[in-house]
Amino acid sequence: MSASEHPMREHLLGEAARAILDSRSRTLARDEKKPFRPALATELTALDGEELHRLAAGRRSVRHFTTDPLALTDVLRICRVATEACGLLSSSGPPAHRATWLVSASRVEGVEPALYAYEGDGLHRVGELVDPRVLTYAGQPRLITAPCVLHPRWDLAEAMTSHPTDGYLNVLTTAGGALYSAWLSALTLNLSGCLFRGANPALLPGSGPGGPAAHPVLALALGHEAS
Repeated sequence: MSASEHPMREHLLGEAARAILDSRSRTLARDEKKPFRPALATELTALDGEELHRLAAGRRSVRHFTTDPLALTDVLRICRVATEACGLLSSSGPPAHRATWLVSASRVEGVEPALYAYEGDGLHRVGELVDPRVLTYAGQPRLITAPCVLHPRWDLAEAMTSHPTDGYLNVLTTAGGALYSAWLSALTLNLSGCLFRGANPALLPGSGPGGPAAHPVLALALGHEAS
C-alpha cells in the first residue's frame, strides 16, 4: 500500500484541509486526469491505525510551554518528517516548489539560541533569534515561550507564475500538510504544538536558504505543555 493510500489519511487532516484537498482532487481529475492525494511521511506510515487515531484524536493546540529545552534529536526528527511530507505532497500534485525551512531554536539542547536553516543534514546557523514581534504580530504573543518554531518558506511569486490559478493554494495545502505531519510526529515524542499563520515576512531575516524572496505561510510552535 502506498503512503497516499494509507487508510488513516482522513485522521491526519482537519476538516478545512480535507475539504480543500477533496476540491483540488476533483478539479485535477476533471482537468488533468491526475488525482491529488496527500501522502504521509515514512515515520507516520509506520504507525498502525489505532495509534494514528489516538494521536489525531488527542491533538489540541498548546500555546503555553514550559522552560524545558527540546532534545536536538527530537527537533531533527520532526524537521525530517516535515520536509519529507512536504516533498511527498509536492510530488503528488501540481508543484508548490521546494520549501526552505527556518528553525527558531531558543531552547534546544546542543545548539546555541539562534535562527537555523534545516537542510536535511542538520541545523545550520543563519542568524539571530527571530524577533519576538514575529509571534506578537501573528496574533500569538504567548507562543514567544515556545522553545522551537518551524518556519517553512516559499517563493510565492514563483509559485504563482508556475500555476496562476492555484499557485498559492498549492503552497498553502503543502505547508499545512507538512506541518501537520510534523505536529503528529511531535506527539509521538510526547511534545505539544500549535499550528499558526505565518509570521510577517518583514520581521523574518532574509538570510538563509531562499533569501529575501522566501515568504512564510504557516508555522509550527513546539515544546512541552505548561500545566
